[in-house]
Amino acid sequence: IYGTAFSKLRILLVTTASSFLSLFWAMVLVFLFIYGTALSLCQMLQPSVLDADLPLDLREWLFQWYGSGTRSIWTLFLVTFSGGWPNYVQRLID
Repeated sequence: IYGTAFSKLRILLVTTASSFLSLFWAMVLVFLFIYGTALSLCQMLQPSVLDADLPLDLREWLFQWYGSGTRSIWTLFLVTFSGGWPNYVQRLID
């Protein structure tokens, strides 16, 4: 009677452990997408940060969220996983 109960538990544990490999590669793929997009955005927005014709508050906002590679990665992480993506994108559209 115990053999069948524990064999089902073993199957459940083996299946759960096997799914972690897929989860790992999915996380790597999402990180690579965020990394590539963030660096592209940082490079594309750099001239706007340095443009003296734009208002100072907009340039400071651009630098705060997209001014370096790590800032851009953090911003895209927030855009992807928080619910408030319009807060980080709306001023780019305007």
